[in-house]
Amino acid sequence: MRPVEIVLGCALVGAGCSDAAPQRGSLQQKAAQVTTPQATAAPKTTNAREAIDFSRPISVHTAASAICTISPDVAAGASQSPDSVSGASHADDVWASADGVLRFYPPPAAWGTALTVDCVSNGQKTTTRVDLNDSTTYFTEPQLLSDAPPTVVAERPALTGDLLSLSQAELLSAHYPPRPDAATMPERYKTWVERVTKPYKILAAVPLVTAIGRYAHGAKTVPPLPGWAGQILDPNMNGPQFEEYEASMYIPSTENCNGMGCAAALWAGMGGFNGDQALIQDGVWVDGPWCPQMTCGVRSPYLFIEYASNTTAVVPLPWSALNYSKGDGLYVVGWACNSSLAVNVNGGFGCFEIEDYTTGILSAQFRQPIPSGSTYTGRTFEMIAEKPGGLAFADFGTELMQGVAWDTNGVGHDDSTDQWQLQDTQNSSGAKLATTDFPSNPGNPPADSPTQPQIGFTWWNFQ
Repeated sequence: MRPVEIVLGCALVGAGCSDAAPQRGSLQQKAAQVTTPQATAAPKTTNAREAIDFSRPISVHTAASAICTISPDVAAGASQSPDSVSGASHADDVWASADGVLRFYPPPAAWGTALTVDCVSNGQKTTTRVDLNDSTTYFTEPQLLSDAPPTVVAERPALTGDLLSLSQAELLSAHYPPRPDAATMPERYKTWVERVTKPYKILAAVPLVTAIGRYAHGAKTVPPLPGWAGQILDPNMNGPQFEEYEASMYIPSTENCNGMGCAAALWAGMGGFNGDQALIQDGVWVDGPWCPQMTCGVRSPYLFIEYASNTTAVVPLPWSALNYSKGDGLYVVGWACNSSLAVNVNGGFGCFEIEDYTTGILSAQFRQPIPSGSTYTGRTFEMIAEKPGGLAFADFGTELMQGVAWDTNGVGHDDSTDQWQLQDTQNSSGAKLATTDFPSNPGNPPADSPTQPQIGFTWWNFQ
């Protein structure tokens, strides 16, 4: 792990350092004080005669906070037909930052190099054409490189006194994890106390860059499905509506592709099951030593967030967002929220924060708008190891996850309280790709204990 550069700067709570969502209230001396974001200098524009590095993010000017759809430029002879391997349509929605910049990685080769960018902001529509072979049609931003040094902008102090006196909303606004109920989840509560009674460093936010053509969910792939193994809480979708979740996991120390193109997405999230097209998810993406064209600028494994549907793609977080290393233990947190980052199932956004409990470092809090045409229902909570469409399944070795989701009444749910379903994944010949189990047989639902409920994932085959 590289040393962290301590520089007081912007602690972004939106989509980029110049995208300042309203800061939320402090808890006097208990809450982390975060500085107001400062405007960033205009990025240097590339020269058309320079060699273009397609592994680096592309930036395009548009209207502030516009919702844009990127697709192959049919006028230039490109095809928008679904990909013949993954079945994914060649069109993804991307959210522009508040400073009016759209940021994305170049798409897979099947998309071609001529792109159409259709944006809508305040009812006004604009169309921009981007030619990846002509850098006068876009610009690059050096600060988006994945090896940029992280900066510490605040410290979350250790909580003292009555730990039950703060509401869940107050905890979240000050970068503390949601509190499990001490009576119904005593082991989770014990772990929570250990986490909140030690200080954490909070890193500055990074501008969000979408990896178009890259998906950590099944909505953009063709059968056979599912291409994932994992646990679904309340699979009948007749339980409560969930508004917030967190899950522990490890950044894999193994990443092997055996010389082929492969990937694996390890994530937790709410929604997105059995036809529900609105999924709030975050986790870890593994590429192995093979480097896909669109994400070579992001080291693998990398963290990602996504408000997923059949119109969206993964948003990788570079190393500088958390200063992480292989083997680190994480808590990934997500919640349905409004534009001010407050919990709200009808707020139109998904919010995210990731904690590296090995190092005592927190990411900034990020938000993504709900995908166009989607409605958040959040009737399930999932912990998943997924094989992205069109790629072999990256060897992530083994993984352990443990999670809990809170409903709109503030009640916590996990596999010690609710019914659940475990699922393995296999190829068309019946060979297993990944399996899930409990380290021991806890029953359904199991009793809360220091080692349960904890889901074990095991990788078996590439494809």
